[in-house]
Amino acid sequence: MFKTLDRYCYFEFMVMLLVGTTLPAGLLFFTDKIKDLQSYMKDFGCPFDLYILMTTMQLPDIIVHCLPAGVLIATILVLYRMMSDYEIVALQSSGVSLLRIFQPFLVLGIAVGLFSFLVNELVVPRSLKMSTKLALLAASRSDLPEAQGVHDFKGVIKDENGNVSEVYLVGSRKGNNLTNTLLFKFDQEKNVKLLYAPEGLFKGAGWLLFNGHEYDLSAVNSKGLPSIRNTNFSKMAISPPDLMAKFDPDKREPEPSEMNTVQLIDKIASLKKQGNQVPVEHQLNLNYNLASPLTCLFIVIAAFPIGLLGRRRHKTAIGLSYGGFLLFFYFTFEQITWALARNGFLSPTVAVWTPGIVIAASGLALTFWLSKK
Repeated sequence: MFKTLDRYCYFEFMVMLLVGTTLPAGLLFFTDKIKDLQSYMKDFGCPFDLYILMTTMQLPDIIVHCLPAGVLIATILVLYRMMSDYEIVALQSSGVSLLRIFQPFLVLGIAVGLFSFLVNELVVPRSLKMSTKLALLAASRSDLPEAQGVHDFKGVIKDENGNVSEVYLVGSRKGNNLTNTLLFKFDQEKNVKLLYAPEGLFKGAGWLLFNGHEYDLSAVNSKGLPSIRNTNFSKMAISPPDLMAKFDPDKREPEPSEMNTVQLIDKIASLKKQGNQVPVEHQLNLNYNLASPLTCLFIVIAAFPIGLLGRRRHKTAIGLSYGGFLLFFYFTFEQITWALARNGFLSPTVAVWTPGIVIAASGLALTFWLSKK
């Protein structure tokens, strides 16, 4: 009997898991992710086949993020069906304990959690890196890349101590022609120079500026008073920041979502060793990676009361209502805690772990109370 029960629960759960994961994944896939990638087609002239490949590379990350929702929906629907068909009542009448009835769901919650963890560790970082690399390669085809359709450019150069030494501002660009270029230069002696050119020519690593002016803003006159010194030039070559560095897949710093747990731990340890502040996103992603195997189990436990709610036919809607509330509450609560962490009001560790622990504890307490009625 127990093997039959397990096979029945496994089959029903996996069918509902597929449906429950696909629906939110589809909604997420066709909103934020697609909009982000479409910008590359618009701004950088990305070919359609490359766009499809970039989009496909986003799928593992979307699936991992939607698996908890799929687990919750699957558990809600299977338990509700068993409850409304009096299958749970029949099993209990045959002497089967609640723990044994819920055992297949616990096993499946752990299995899906481990699957999510492995995919998140082994597949997601590589797929996201590949997607971003393809996007950056598309961007690098543009001579002076534009951002979100804006053709102007702002860039800085820092010295070896991390202090800003040069600031570049370009008003607009049309092809290789630059208009209204400004360059501020700072040195350790607090000397400030301003360079302005109404016309310029973009030539990769070197720019040519024409008919401009160079102002020494820190000059002094013979009396020691501040004086602005102006020098005109007809042509000047300058070396701006490495514009393509941020579009070079091999030079850029990987995003937290593109690192696995070991890489995140090493990165955080390195930042702490250097005395730098650890970004919140690094801490959130690290805790998310560690919590993902248990999150699916917490969600399954939270849904257990559905199998005991509304055991009378005219009250069967109570169980489904509880499931809907649980689905809304958990993911809303998760978004709130993550937002609080990003704004410095909550520890990233607390933000990631609290929603799962709260709903699991509440589900256990409610299950225990209903089983005694």
